[in-house]
Order: sequence, then structure tokens, then C-alpha cells
Amino acid sequence: MSAMTLKEVTRRFVTGNRSFPAVDNVSLTVRRGQRLALVGPSGSGKTTLLNLMGALDRPDGGTVQCLGVELSTASERKAADFRRKHLGFVFQQDALVPELTVHENVELPLVLLREDAAMRRETVDELLKALGLSQNARAYPGALSAGEKQRVAVARAVVHSPGILLADEPTANLDGISAGWVLDTIESLARKKDLTVILATHDARIFGRFESTIRLEDGRIVESHV
Repeated sequence: MSAMTLKEVTRRFVTGNRSFPAVDNVSLTVRRGQRLALVGPSGSGKTTLLNLMGALDRPDGGTVQCLGVELSTASERKAADFRRKHLGFVFQQDALVPELTVHENVELPLVLLREDAAMRRETVDELLKALGLSQNARAYPGALSAGEKQRVAVARAVVHSPGILLADEPTANLDGISAGWVLDTIESLARKKDLTVILATHDARIFGRFESTIRLEDGRIVESHV
């Protein structure tokens, strides 16, 4: 079974009297365990495509199947439940909750899944240790560097062992060293947890680190190396 299959997916937006396709008739298959980068300039449709893959948006045409589940026609409740259990998200902004410690932020997905408290504590402690973040466990996001925050965001995205990690420009606001740390974190977790990773970026520092790339322009796939 593939991790993700899109067939003739289109998403249109309206600006004034003009309608334009942000994603235009895109078909692709992502294998389980594959690491795929969606590349292209700003406005090429990367974020829209990623949102469609993660059931954060719905296509106007075509189908999106994720881990064998048809998401493009799923109810909002079913889509939300699927995201909570099977997908992890990392965004350009870390989106950490400032009032919660690092440990509490990473624990959130497990709380939402109503996992046992002892299991949550053990899982988070092991993950933070593996990522070299144990010393930050009781710190609040405001005390962290931008790179540390993004690594915590990655930990939060995978703590519940999702099948797929979706990342939207996760290094856009980081310097070279911090970006490298975040990518190392993603790659390490992908290997250990057998994650499928789909990452949208226009950051040239990333291209060579991904085994597969798809280039988008004006919502269409113009080049594919998968």
C-alpha cells in the first residue's frame, strides 16, 4: 500500500472576479518510507498541495488517498480523527504553546489521544533524550532559540508515531546551522520510526538531502524525480 496517492487533484481559489488553480491536475504516488521534497518558488502551490495531503483542505476535483483512506470525501470529524492518529505536522512557525513547557508541548498529541499518563511521560522523556533536548524539558518556548523551538515542534509532530510527517517550510526562518539540526532531526526520526516524510520548501539547502523531489510551478508538476 502506498502512503499517499493523489489522482488529478485540483484546488482553485477566487480573487475578485478571477479564479485560478493553486493546484492544477496533480497526480502522484508517495511510497511508504519515502522522503519527498516538494520544491518550487513562493506561490507555486506547495503549501496548498501539502494541505490537501493532510486533509487540512479539500480538493475541488480529484481524489486524495492517505494510508488507504479516502480523505478528499471524508467528513470533517473523520478527517480530524485521522490527522490526530496518523499524521504529524511541522510548520514554518513552530506553533508551540508558550504557556506550556517543552515536555508538555511534546506531550500534547498523546494527551489528545487520551494515552495513559505514565506512558506519556516515558514516551516523551525517551524522545527528548534521543533528540538531545532533555536539558530543555522544563523550559518554556520563550527561553529557546529558533532552532531549538523547531526541533521541539518536530518532536511533538512524531511523538504519537504517525505514519506520515508533513512539513511546510520548516527551515525558512533558520540560519544554516539551525536548519541543519532540524533536518538531521527529521532524518533521524524518519529512519527510527519508519516515517514517510513529505516536505515543502524553496530552501536550496534542503534539495540535496532528499531522495525524491517534485518541482511545482503554477500549481503543476513540471519536474519529478521519484
